[in-house]
Amino acid sequence: FEGELINLASDMTKDGQYAQAEKVLVAAIKWYPNSAPCYRELSTVYAKLGKNAPPRGEHFVKLVEDGKADVAMALYDKTQKAFPGWILFDENYMNMIGYHVMAKGNYDYAIKVFQLNAKAFPKSANVFDSLAEGYMKGGNKKEAITNYQKSPELDASNHNAKEMLTKLQ
Repeated sequence: FEGELINLASDMTKDGQYAQAEKVLVAAIKWYPNSAPCYRELSTVYAKLGKNAPPRGEHFVKLVEDGKADVAMALYDKTQKAFPGWILFDENYMNMIGYHVMAKGNYDYAIKVFQLNAKAFPKSANVFDSLAEGYMKGGNKKEAITNYQKSPELDASNHNAKEMLTKLQ
């Protein structure tokens, strides 16, 4: 299981068995390719091995929480060039931050957070549903419709997006 593999690699890392931890995590990523925790732990192992390593997810979260979503987006773009396909942060956690910001009425910033998430997870129906909601609450009906349309294209069972499209159109 994913958690067991991460725990095994973490224990190996604590014991200084970095090469073995790397092997466990590389295998874990093959089995769990969208696992932010696997990539986070692998980043730690790479750093211990003296290899070039991307920033851990916590760094992106801190930037976003500190009001620096534009900096996080630029760092994401730069990091993806060096580490293509690397999962740099947890989709659900970043989405939660966007909703927290949106609940405070800061729709423009929430949209930036959701845009970062959509860039990082372009195959997720959920991120486009959230981005659409941000646009809708921010008063941009056109972008809300565009993003609500993307969501069911990725997951036909997304009834929320379909209902919202009916309401908006």
